[in-house]
Amino acid sequence: MPSLFLRNTALACSLVMAGLAGTAHAEPLSREQGAAILQELRAIRQLLEQQQQPRAAAAAPAAPVAAPTTVRVDLSQEGHTLGAATAPLTLVMFTDHECPFCKRFLQESLSRLRQDYIDTGKLRLILRDLPLDIHPNAQRAAEVARCAGEQGKHWPLLEAFGSVSEPLAPPVMARLVQAAGLDSSRIDACVAEGRYTAKIKASAAEARRLGFNGTPTFVLGATAPGTLDGEKMVGVQPYESLKRRLDEQLAKAKSKS
Repeated sequence: MPSLFLRNTALACSLVMAGLAGTAHAEPLSREQGAAILQELRAIRQLLEQQQQPRAAAAAPAAPVAAPTTVRVDLSQEGHTLGAATAPLTLVMFTDHECPFCKRFLQESLSRLRQDYIDTGKLRLILRDLPLDIHPNAQRAAEVARCAGEQGKHWPLLEAFGSVSEPLAPPVMARLVQAAGLDSSRIDACVAEGRYTAKIKASAAEARRLGFNGTPTFVLGATAPGTLDGEKMVGVQPYESLKRRLDEQLAKAKSKS
């Protein structure tokens, strides 16, 4: 019987292919859409290969690691934030609420990051929107989540989005909105008005300017006013991997102070 991990990975693959099928019926794929699909499928393959590697491979010599890619993110755009502005490190996450790997981050890493780094004043997390065309409900999900912020429940709703395996079709989102104790009529009015449409599109445009075409994409670096010069990390980032990078960056910041 396949493991729970493999079943979840197979589900992620099916979600990618479902998004591809939906897009194919609408219009030909663009270069950006094709790149996003390939990135998600490569990430799925990587997870499967890691799951099936024999334990003996852990003792094998590590392959050379490429130098990290450094990018500059404009922090003037509005984004949902966890943590103090005075935290020494900032992590920006570009997310798509239907992306299976973004959901995995919410399920497996966010609570531990909050406990170990965000709530202890070491890290500020900024969430940015990057809804991909291969996920047909991603744009609306981003708008619903931002509208939920007006009722003080952006993050609880985001975690609810991450807890379900099915696509975030409007009936699913409506169920989650109601379960979160939100006023659904206010959410519907906010979305219908397009109150956050321009801001979400601006966030996606910033991601494209930086060359980001898949989710999740993270940028981690020392906190600075206005911009973030940080290391780009693409795809699934297990908590232990993030912890290692965070500790390395904190050590560097401490040595400079």
